[in-house]
Amino acid sequence: MQIPQVVTLFGRQMSVYTLVLGSAICVVIALLVLRAPRGQRRAMLDLCIVGLLGGLLLARAEHVLLRWDYYADHLDQGLDIRRGGLGWHGALLGAWAGMWGYLRLTSLPRNRTSPPSPLSARGEGEPEASSTALEVPSPGRRPSAGLRGRGFRGEVIPYTLLAFALPWIAAAAWVGCAAAGCAYGAEVRTLADYPPGVTAELRDVYGIAAPRWNTPLYGVVLAGMMVGVVGGMMWVGMRRTRHASSLQSGAHTGAPLHGSRLIAPRTLHHAQTIDDSPAPLRRTPHLAPRTFYVALAILAFGMFVIGYARGDTVVHVAGLRGDQALDAVTLTVALTMVIVRRRVLG
Repeated sequence: MQIPQVVTLFGRQMSVYTLVLGSAICVVIALLVLRAPRGQRRAMLDLCIVGLLGGLLLARAEHVLLRWDYYADHLDQGLDIRRGGLGWHGALLGAWAGMWGYLRLTSLPRNRTSPPSPLSARGEGEPEASSTALEVPSPGRRPSAGLRGRGFRGEVIPYTLLAFALPWIAAAAWVGCAAAGCAYGAEVRTLADYPPGVTAELRDVYGIAAPRWNTPLYGVVLAGMMVGVVGGMMWVGMRRTRHASSLQSGAHTGAPLHGSRLIAPRTLHHAQTIDDSPAPLRRTPHLAPRTFYVALAILAFGMFVIGYARGDTVVHVAGLRGDQALDAVTLTVALTMVIVRRRVLG
């Protein structure tokens, strides 16, 4: 059963690719805005819109450049995203560049890996909300001044939410491609030669249906694997947070903790020993960026592997498809960020 290319919605025809992908993006933006404090929601919405425009621009540019042999003779289709065709590498880079530029031009704060001060931008001693790990401040280390700027306070980009947004949008894009015929699989001789689901009768970008590798299903399965890994990392992080909190509670109640000293778990900011009067533990966003980069690495590796089953024509670089070369670069960057953050944070 093939997904229709267009549907009728409120009396108007709409591309399924645009509908599915657009709905997924709107859900992510709505969650980002709702997650922001009430006084910052308008600024967050503006930031998301700028990131969306930048992402769409570079995503379409990547798709067109990788398939220039086709678009050189069809320039009128270069900006028509209803037909499908967005490069996910360009989408990420464009969204990041748009948000970064917007924050710079409007003097808004950027994300910092150091935790915000509980007194920053509040003035009432009210602790700031949240993120996903704990930090034991080093003795004598001065706490961060926090993020300040017009429109935002605290953490600007919630990496935890974005880590789940990656597979959500990826799955929507693959479902849309199954309808539009983009990123289609290479043809196989017959469906009977393979187990159910491995191949399927799918359209290509020209609308020609044939037995092909079921790349849309591969992409959706990859997205499900990403959700499982991200969810597992967050679950482990919460367990370690509760464990560290119990250690801190024991220190305050006078319970014996390794003699007279509290040992901070290595899974926190860094492994260290705290003297008899331990500094208070605080929630920090250290785990969240690492989770995002792990999800990004899984996505890049999975897309690289799926690239061998794709049948759409793109430029080749060093014997690889152009999109696979970009997957390899993205995977390298993501793994580098994971390793660097692990070493820096202990």
